[in-house]
Amino acid sequence: MVNSNKVIIVLSGKRKSGKDYIADKNFLTRLVTILVCKIKLANPIKMHFSKKFGLNFEELITSSPYKEEVRKEMILWGNEQRLTDPFVFNVF
Repeated sequence: MVNSNKVIIVLSGKRKSGKDYIADKNFLTRLVTILVCKIKLANPIKMHFSKKFGLNFEELITSSPYKEEVRKEMILWGNEQRLTDPFVFNVF
């Protein structure tokens, strides 16, 4: 019999609050016997933003100074995009 139970764990918090650390250290490494998928909800925004403005996506998904230089513009742009289409960055 296949176990069809699913659990979704959402970590929310301010930036630099340790969400990735908790996810990586406590969930991904301890739950190796089951299928675990980590989804960062901001990544689709960063992907669209990087394509639109010719930026390096790989740098935008890090905590680098590169991302910090464009953070405000990316937030404003993302908010504008969601006003016209609330599902524009939908990952599902």
